[in-house]
Amino acid sequence: MKTRISSAALLFTATLLFAASSFAQTVQFIGVGSTTGLNAFSLAAVKQLGATHIWTAKGKASSGGNFAQVVDQRSSSIPPNGGSIFIAWDDQSTPNVYTYLAVDSTIGVEALLANPGGLLQVDSSAETTAGQNLIPYLGISDASSVPATIYTAINNKLFNAALTAIRPEDALFATTRALAALNATNYSGLGYTGSGGIGTAILSAFSTSSNTPVNFAVKGKDPISGLTINPWISTNIGAVPVLIVVNNTDTASGGFGSLNASSQPVFTNINSQDLGNLFQGVITRTRDILPASKSSVSPVGVHVIQRDPLTGVFNTLEFDNVRDFANVTKSQEEGVNPATNNPLNITTSNADGSTATRQRAIGSSEEVKELEAIEDSIGYAFFSYGDWSTAGSKVRYLTVNGVDPLYASYAGGLLPTCSSTGCPGSVTFPHVADGSYPLWATLEIVTTGKTVPPSVTAMVNAAIAESVNVPEFVPVSQLEVFRDHYTQSGIAGANGHKTTTESGGSMGGAIITVQTDYDYITDHAKELVNERQ
Repeated sequence: MKTRISSAALLFTATLLFAASSFAQTVQFIGVGSTTGLNAFSLAAVKQLGATHIWTAKGKASSGGNFAQVVDQRSSSIPPNGGSIFIAWDDQSTPNVYTYLAVDSTIGVEALLANPGGLLQVDSSAETTAGQNLIPYLGISDASSVPATIYTAINNKLFNAALTAIRPEDALFATTRALAALNATNYSGLGYTGSGGIGTAILSAFSTSSNTPVNFAVKGKDPISGLTINPWISTNIGAVPVLIVVNNTDTASGGFGSLNASSQPVFTNINSQDLGNLFQGVITRTRDILPASKSSVSPVGVHVIQRDPLTGVFNTLEFDNVRDFANVTKSQEEGVNPATNNPLNITTSNADGSTATRQRAIGSSEEVKELEAIEDSIGYAFFSYGDWSTAGSKVRYLTVNGVDPLYASYAGGLLPTCSSTGCPGSVTFPHVADGSYPLWATLEIVTTGKTVPPSVTAMVNAAIAESVNVPEFVPVSQLEVFRDHYTQSGIAGANGHKTTTESGGSMGGAIITVQTDYDYITDHAKELVNERQ
């Protein structure tokens, strides 16, 4: 797969302010988006690009505000989006600086493509507060603070790249779907409406965290500011699987941690139909996902923890499984009315005495934290060593349709770990590379202008190179398959094989081998597009 050129975004000249600053720092990379980037890009900065210092943080600063956040300049009514951040720099006489804010795919795309663009805002306490060592395998400890000149070079600056697990056209679709009036028949609108293009905050069931849908555009005029959207480029980096994860601590009959007579896990797999039913609220007991009648297994209520409908991982599961072309009225939001179920916290009492729940987590770290804490819970997240570093034996991932997302064959489902020196070969993702594992997304870096800034290309290449040492995704050069593209958000689908232009939506696109598309081009002088799962 090649670099893709698409339409819509900010002026390329906006990135020029990163080339050099009056504080004698060279800000090479200031990224935002999917949480996968926190690990991948911090490793790239330290291991490949020569950064000798790093500072990481998440949550609230001593001032009570977020340590780091996206600020949308288009309206003061748009709430900021906080996230985890790394700031890395080297010891050059004019230090090179690299930073990344992990929020989510859609927020990252919105921040980059809005006009005027979103700003990175870092709390001033970073200049006096020690880093939190969020990345466990860098080989260096966090700095005791961020130097004033480094802080000033990045604070209140525009982003020059966004990492996303869904294409910008798909991110816009997810946003407009969330903002549309609730359609409880086919869930084409989810009802988080609000006004003026600023929706109702989608609330966590576990904390004060929230995510607010805010309208943006991928071409034409910005719907809030009215300013013209300019060209942008999307470059494929690789693919990352969605893991279906259960809490492993209940070892009694019917518990997700129960063992059979051979001391092997009872729950190891979930098929696609059961997976869809589970996250729609149709299935309410753990034993309902077992492959045959299991009346001898105790009825235990399942505790579903899902993500919000703006996130890349929600939309990957939604359109690759729950809401496929054969089930166009289905959704993880089924039975969810924002007027009464926000935060999502639905309890179902079954006739056999078991109790099931459906709840929403905001952000990968909260999803992982609650999966580790709640017995007989099930949820999902993109694979990342950093996200699962504290899990131990408390959680286990399942195969989907009998296919393992990380290895050639299933070996119990415990999450792999990585040391400070790296873990080459610890996972190989063979069934993501060949497309047989059904739940995966393509990671793409989006930049503004007509060419990718060289410093962003350097970061992407460094992340791909470092993925050999810490394998968190499948590099694009190793992918044998792609998701077919189709018309989305008013932009026609193109796979990027006939020309270098890739466009349209791809979430829920049919999984097709790259060779198939090249042969189709040879035979018909056009790509095989608009095929859906």
